[in-house]
This record gives sequence, structure tokens and C-alpha cells, in this order.
Amino acid sequence: MWIPWRIHFRHVFGGRLLWVGIAFTPRQLRLILNRIFCRSSDPGNVQNHQEMLDDATSDHVPNVALDETDLKELMSYITESDGGPPWRLMMERPTSTLTYQAWCRDPPVGPTQYRTRTVFMNISPDLLRDFFWDDEFRLKWDKMLVYCRTLHVCPRTGTMVVHWIRKLPLIRTEREYIIIRRTWQSESSYYSVTKGITYPFLPNRRNTRRVELYYSSWCINPVDSGNRRQQQQQPASEVIFFHYEDIGLQKEIVKMCARAGMWGLMKKLDAAVQSYNLARARGAPRSSYAVLAGVTTECGQLVAPAPPFEVHKDEKSKDARRRDMNALKWLVVGGVLIASGLTLQVTGKVVLFRLGKWMTRVGRDRRKHGSTD
Repeated sequence: MWIPWRIHFRHVFGGRLLWVGIAFTPRQLRLILNRIFCRSSDPGNVQNHQEMLDDATSDHVPNVALDETDLKELMSYITESDGGPPWRLMMERPTSTLTYQAWCRDPPVGPTQYRTRTVFMNISPDLLRDFFWDDEFRLKWDKMLVYCRTLHVCPRTGTMVVHWIRKLPLIRTEREYIIIRRTWQSESSYYSVTKGITYPFLPNRRNTRRVELYYSSWCINPVDSGNRRQQQQQPASEVIFFHYEDIGLQKEIVKMCARAGMWGLMKKLDAAVQSYNLARARGAPRSSYAVLAGVTTECGQLVAPAPPFEVHKDEKSKDARRRDMNALKWLVVGGVLIASGLTLQVTGKVVLFRLGKWMTRVGRDRRKHGSTD
């Protein structure tokens, strides 16, 4: 395995050794370069996923459970009464089948949190509820998910404990998740909470990193499609989604990658929803995951004020968005040049200068926000 502890740039800064520590720690940079120059994955790794769970059975009861406290936490996110920092708009994208909005925020402690609001046209809440829980179908459209298995099921509440293994882009080590999830129903709306848990019955595996801090929850509501031209209104569903996890990478790098890949992932998800809906219309049987998704807990009518989804785009948010995109562009260009082993002259100086300038501006903005808070 090639270990690039340091890279020599002959014509940069008088022939000195330049340590590559601008955006990655040495270990993270080594993993990325190994992915480029070495084999992308262990050929026996994915094939052995089934053997990883031979000792795990559904009789093992998890050491935690989801209850009304977790439902209240989700409601506090929906109503923006959790006391966290304000949300910042990341993007707005409409298509013929959906409208999409995404926000993010950085709490004082922990990873970046994300919130999205998506309105799916001509899709019912029941179908979306089954779709989001259907890991069997997710394996067909979500290329990051390489393995999943149900470890425990509570037939009374519908609570599931699931084992996931995901292969994230640019990361050689696979991420392993033990998640617990449960859904509540209020009239035609659904509230689902998913969290990472510790599961002592399944020990940590070699060549994978278990993600302990994981939160991914959503609320599905029936809404008006807004198409006034049709005499009969078609069904439409609003999905309010909250997500954060600690995958072990630097926060700014994760944020830039999330911004760059968020819309592409959303387009894949939309295509998968349409395919899922078409298969259901043709009479395709429901998977075991979809059947379990229908086991919900009645929670009565939840009265909550509508969250302020109106977006005010000022020049400051536009400048921040442009800075992040420019930083990603120069980060990718610089990474390609460095990973390719090129001898950098003027181009290398420009790339490194732009990266250093952007990181200086980010640090100054952070100190400014910290002083104002």
C-alpha cells in the first residue's frame, strides 16, 4: 500500500517540502489517495457481508427503545422550538414532479445538521412511508447502501433494529450503522424517528467504522398539489426531513460534499419514488420492510404551528453559497493535481493560494459570528 506521508513539489516555494494538510488530516488524505492508486475495495469484503451476521438473531432485544420523548424531539425540530441556531438556506430546486428546499446549521457541539422539505406530486403519504422504510428496494437505487438486515422487530409498536453497511464516496473504509426506527401516525400524517444505537450482540467488524451518532427522521403530510388547472386535485405529499451523523471527517469537508451531491441524490430518490409508485400500481407485492412500515403507533392529533418555510435570500447568503462552491471547485482541482503526481508550477501556486485564501475567510467569518453570538 502506497503511503504518501509527504509530497515533494520541485518548483513550489523554492523547492521546499510542502506538507499537505490544508483540507484533510494525513490519515484521511492517505485513504483518498489509496482509493485512487490502489484497488477501490477488498474483493472479498462485500461477498462476506452475509457471514458477518451469522451470530446475530432477531431474538436479541436492543438496550434502548423509542418512545414519546423521541416523538416530542422530532416535533421540536419541525416547529423550530428546539432552541438550536437558525437554519441557513442551501438550495431550492423545482421539477415537474417535486419541489425541494434544503437548509443546514452548525450547533455548538456535534456535526452539521440538515433539514429538507420536499413536496412530491401525485404520491400518497402511505406510499412514501413504505418507500423510506423499504431497505430491500433501497438496495436497488441507493448505491451507497451495500448491505442491510433486520436484527429485531417489535410486532406491537413496529419498532425495527436494522444493520446497515454503507460505502461513502471518496472513503475507503465502509461505515457501519446499527439503527432503531419507529413510526407514529396522526390521522393521515406519519412521524418516523431513526437513531443510531449501541448493539453489543454484534461486535465491531474489521475494515469498517461504526457510526454511533446518527439521527435521521421525517414527517409526511398530505398537502394540496397546487395545480389549479385540474378539476380533480391529485394527491401530493410533503416530507420534512432532519438528518445528522458523525462519519469521522472534518465538518467543512462534509458540508461541501453534501452541498455538491445533495441535488444529485435527490434526483435519484425522485426517480426511485416514481418507479416504486409505478410498481405498486401494477400490483407488485410489498416487501417485508414495507409491511413492517405499516405497523405504526397512533398518537392522536398533533397540533403544531406551521414552521416558517418562507425563504429570504439576502446578499450575505448568496455570497456564502458562492464561496462554498468556489472552494469546492478549487479543492477538487487541487486534489486532482496533487493526487496525479503532477509537478506544480504556476497552476499549483494558484490552487494553493485560492485554498488558503478561502480558509482564511472561513476562519474570519467564524470568529465574527462567534463574537456576535
